[in-house]
Amino acid sequence: MNTLEGIQLPSLQWHHTDYCAISQKVTASITGHRVIQRGRMAEGRPITLDGAADRSWLSLERVNQLSELRYQDNALRLVFNGAEYKVKFALDQADHLVIRKVMGETYFVERIKLIEVLS
Repeated sequence: MNTLEGIQLPSLQWHHTDYCAISQKVTASITGHRVIQRGRMAEGRPITLDGAADRSWLSLERVNQLSELRYQDNALRLVFNGAEYKVKFALDQADHLVIRKVMGETYFVERIKLIEVLS
């Protein structure tokens, strides 16, 4: 069972292999040589959970619970496929929580964008 801060999530997909923790910057020096700086990122891995209209349904109550989590300053606990992560919503992106209405009080999660943090 996948959860975010104890709230059960519907069937979502995470393509975790799309991320590389190594960051690289290439610049030219005064002499024209290339300077390559490379290092491992300590935190900030993006986590995008994608849903679909035919399988990622939520009640209005759970939609409201998920929406309220965006206002928490502290890290949230994500349990996904048995692994635990400390995350925050990627509030710098307008589409950090995309939920669409199916019918009545039934909604589906199209996308949840999170950022993994250390604390």
